[in-house]
Amino acid sequence: MSLFKKLFGKSKEIEREESTVHNPKEEEQVVNRKKETKGESVRILPRIKVDYSHEIYNDDKSKPFTGNPMPNEMEIPEDQKPIVKSLYEDLILCFAVDQGNSYKILQNEVFKKNSNLNEDLLQQISVNALIEEIGEQIKMNGDPEHIIMVTAGGNFEAAIILLDNFWQQIHQLINGNAIISIPARDLLFICREGNQEAIQKLREITKGYFDNPETQGLLSKALYLKESGKRELKIIEKTF
Repeated sequence: MSLFKKLFGKSKEIEREESTVHNPKEEEQVVNRKKETKGESVRILPRIKVDYSHEIYNDDKSKPFTGNPMPNEMEIPEDQKPIVKSLYEDLILCFAVDQGNSYKILQNEVFKKNSNLNEDLLQQISVNALIEEIGEQIKMNGDPEHIIMVTAGGNFEAAIILLDNFWQQIHQLINGNAIISIPARDLLFICREGNQEAIQKLREITKGYFDNPETQGLLSKALYLKESGKRELKIIEKTF
């Protein structure tokens, strides 16, 4: 089966990323314990978010996209806070439970109910679910010599950065390291490192989404370097 059913208007067969299970027993225990009253197992998906306390947002504290801090008298108990795992630079990872018509962010209380569960296992489970959810929907639009816009149904595009096999194929396609922008949860733009014209366009695109009051699910104003063979992302600049 192809990971991308369509590539720049042409059909291209690329190996589909397979889900991986490092400890099948633990995953089965977690999924089986978390049952809805309807008898269906819960599906957990990765949700990329941003830590706006990062230094690149020092000048943005009053801007709506950074959110409003909770007053001291309204502090949330620890077990009711969202599970948050640090990823790269300003990026963090939360976990969304698919409730059919909406998603609910997992809270720390889930660790009390599942003693074998931890953040790393949650990431593994959620990435496997992501592959099943959008693997056949991932498409690339644009020009690999300029800018690629990745689409996958309009909900989890930012989370595609977690898919190792995706990046192997991207680096082969653009023949080099990648510069990426994820201005919102449903947006992922990529160009080749060193392409100054494309990087300038990425700056403009990213800032444009932040300037647009209608943009939903804003994430990062940074541009990142994704080096071939390395998992992490590195901020190379802020776009405004």
